[in-house]
Amino acid sequence: MLCLADRSFFGFQLWMQAVDTRADLLWRVKKHMRLDCEKRLPDGSYLSRIFPSERDWRRKTNGADVRAITSALGDRNRV
Repeated sequence: MLCLADRSFFGFQLWMQAVDTRADLLWRVKKHMRLDCEKRLPDGSYLSRIFPSERDWRRKTNGADVRAITSALGDRNRV
C-alpha cells in the first residue's frame, strides 16, 4: 500500500501512525522543514531524520529515518 499526503498534513505523530500501518509513505513537506542530509544516495535522494519536537531535533533523539527526494515544478507557463 502507498500512502500519499500533501504538505498540509505532515506531522511527526501522524507520520508515525502511518508508518505503523506498514504502508510505504510519500508525503510532501513544506520547503522550510529541516531535513539534514545524513547520507547522499546515488539517485540524488538522501537519508535524513524527522523529530517529534525542536528539543529532540537539537539533541538528535527520538527521530525516525526517512528518505528525502527534492523536486521542483517546471515552468507552469509552458504548454
